[in-house]
Amino acid sequence: MDVQEVREARGKGVVAFAKFCQDRNFYNNCLFCFLEGEDDFKYYSSRIEKYAQYDYGEIIHYNCCGRKEVLKAYDLIKNKKIYDRVNKIFLIDRDYFPLRQTKKDIYQTPCYSIENFYISSKCFSKILNREFGINVSDADYQKCINDFEKRKEEFHKKILFFNAWLYYQMNMQQKKQDHRICIRDYKIAKLFSSIEIDELKSKFTIDLPFLKKEFPNAYNVRLSTIEKICHLFNKNNCQQLFRGKFELDFLSRILNSLKIKNQNGTYFTTKRTSVELEPHTNLLSSLSEYADTPNDLILFLEEHKK
Repeated sequence: MDVQEVREARGKGVVAFAKFCQDRNFYNNCLFCFLEGEDDFKYYSSRIEKYAQYDYGEIIHYNCCGRKEVLKAYDLIKNKKIYDRVNKIFLIDRDYFPLRQTKKDIYQTPCYSIENFYISSKCFSKILNREFGINVSDADYQKCINDFEKRKEEFHKKILFFNAWLYYQMNMQQKKQDHRICIRDYKIAKLFSSIEIDELKSKFTIDLPFLKKEFPNAYNVRLSTIEKICHLFNKNNCQQLFRGKFELDFLSRILNSLKIKNQNGTYFTTKRTSVELEPHTNLLSSLSEYADTPNDLILFLEEHKK
């Protein structure tokens, strides 16, 4: 890598690229994996082992700190023929704006982010079975599934406007190449007085005045514009389209409420005695085995099999 390349590609993407160039000289039989964040590897690692058939010690991964930086690392590598035969993958979230054209070594989630893989009914049912010890034949099982689906639908209705507004803001930031708002550490739970398996209550009405107060530097937007985006979202699967960190925060609160109700004996017909789940720990890691694995990810990893 020459000095000019460094100047033209500043950031974590170029750091990952430089480290890859060094590692490649010493590790010839490894799979090199570029990710948006360190937490992502907690979801992908076991799936890489299973479907690409690399042992954990044969997977070298790089935290690029964001989708843009993963793509930057990809651009730095793709035109260097010396790395054509190196097995490498670049894993990114779709976010609100998917790549227009897929690339051979790039996997893009079919939903907003990997966090959305944790919010499905299938994932939730596995958590009930393995963390709470509830069989599908138990009366509590169907009760939990029904309540979970109801609360999720209510939650999506209440944050629909927020997601549509965010979609507009992210689109404008891309066009203007600036950064008006920071949403990284924003907790959606702050907008609710209660997120429980049997109850969901809002603290605020999420509308344009509220969001302007929360994010004073945001772009101004007409209500009619946001309503059009809401309509587009409603025509599709909100679970797939909405911001993944909001979805995971919702799941965390639901699981915490189940754990508390189990301790208090206020929800289940039978108290579960071996519930060790910690909902406020890193769920990407602790619940990874239960999360959905889409078919396109399986096919992608099999194409990069050892």
